[in-house]
Amino acid sequence: MTKNMEIWFNLFFALVPSVIAWLCYKNLKASSEKQYLTFWPRLWAGFVDSLVLWPLHAIFTLILQLDIPVWQLVTVWFLQFFPHWIYSVSMHGKYGQTVGKMVTRVKVVDAKTHKPISFRHAILRDSIPILAVIALTVYHVYLFTTGTISSDHFIDIESATEINREFATGFLLFGSILLIWYIAELITMLTNEKRRALHDFIAGTLVIRTNIENPESEDLQ
Repeated sequence: MTKNMEIWFNLFFALVPSVIAWLCYKNLKASSEKQYLTFWPRLWAGFVDSLVLWPLHAIFTLILQLDIPVWQLVTVWFLQFFPHWIYSVSMHGKYGQTVGKMVTRVKVVDAKTHKPISFRHAILRDSIPILAVIALTVYHVYLFTTGTISSDHFIDIESATEINREFATGFLLFGSILLIWYIAELITMLTNEKRRALHDFIAGTLVIRTNIENPESEDLQ
């Protein structure tokens, strides 16, 4: 699959579920017993948020196809992760919801009080993936600044295996950390009554539905 095809495939993969989510949740009302059952709304919200961020993803993908120095390519590769977290932290910190959560009618609140969360809560919710990317970035900056890897290495066929090994080490560790993290997130979300994922426990947050019929108090709105 070419990069251009990948861009349009990602758009289709985000757009279709987003439309389905909007149609399913726009008039949906939930009973109070389902207030904490937010797994599916959160899953569909992810598709909507990926649609919101698709233009930036497309731009980064196109930049990565340019004939620019390797260190610039590596920089762009790392930078593409941060719009997602800036979006997530800013939206959750300001509104308690991303656009996806607004569409699927769920909201992040303080776990103890059900009141709006702060930016501190929002940062803590995304802290582990952010720290993982920062650590990987620091590792590759170290490889460049110490001369372990330079632009010349990438055109030197004889050193390609060694260089690929250096990069692979960082990416393998990064990928392993994120895989373990997301598995732990899924397990914790599905094994407690209020469907709190691991990042909710770290941040002291809770995700609730905002489309409850006849809510008992305004805090549940």
